[in-house]
Amino acid sequence: MSFTLNTKAEEAFNKSAYELIALIEESDIVDDHSIRELTGSLGEKPADDWSDISVDAPMTSQRTTNGIKIDIFELYKEKQIGLKEENYFKFKKLINNLYKIKTISDKVSTKFLHDNTFNWLLKTYKAKKADSDLITSLKEEAMSITKNYKFYFKILNLEIEKKFKIGNVEFEFIESDFFDTLETESSTSNELKEKYLGQVYCSFIAKDVEKSRGIEIALEECYKAMNVLKLFARTVFFPEHRTCYDIDTRVTVSEENEFIVRNLDESKHLNINKAAGATPFTLESTAIDAILVSSKRLEDLISNSEPNELQQM
Repeated sequence: MSFTLNTKAEEAFNKSAYELIALIEESDIVDDHSIRELTGSLGEKPADDWSDISVDAPMTSQRTTNGIKIDIFELYKEKQIGLKEENYFKFKKLINNLYKIKTISDKVSTKFLHDNTFNWLLKTYKAKKADSDLITSLKEEAMSITKNYKFYFKILNLEIEKKFKIGNVEFEFIESDFFDTLETESSTSNELKEKYLGQVYCSFIAKDVEKSRGIEIALEECYKAMNVLKLFARTVFFPEHRTCYDIDTRVTVSEENEFIVRNLDESKHLNINKAAGATPFTLESTAIDAILVSSKRLEDLISNSEPNELQQM
């Protein structure tokens, strides 16, 4: 089932979308030789070579300022088509207003709205006509991808003697029959069991959602349940017991996090996903120079092998 909107809202969003088409700009791609070469530790790391899998197809490019995307273009055959900074802001406003509608945000992610709306704009611009209005296109695309899922998020540093639920979130562990419905060779099944049996997860079922939006919803629910668990665990009553267990996505120093997605409509469908954990922090040369200057006095203190009482403080 797709999302619903009242007629006036649909008309307003479609009107804004058609106005954006008039703001699309097309130009030749100019080679930018100002791209900064990687230096320091990043410069020493081997670069990934993607040349063997590159394809002759359009790609999307976006510039960022302080981590915020400021424009969007499709690049293909020395041409770029898209929205510059001022007009991209109007595009983002449309996406944000769409996402504020609960019937939409309950089903799909902002990335879904962003990518599919941009694709609709380009398709309509190139064809000089629309096969359908934006909202109709988004509804059809959402209907084709929304499914019922159960999401499992790995918990670090926790063992449980039995399964239990807090609200709609279940705290459980992987048992021997977990992988039985999968179409796998016995050797693969044994490898999965050896690796995952007994691991503790918290799980949540999200129905009729885009998978990436379901992950967001499930994580939010699991975080809340984890907070409740911690609140009533003995660590509150006996503070000497340190609380070190949590969903691995919140253990920010972990190198990676992992979650399992089970498509409830297809019993043989299972995805085990891994993602990078902590985001590396980059110290640029100017920042390093500033730190060395401002920390000079503390540097002298920590290098002093025989500090006096005041220096120790």
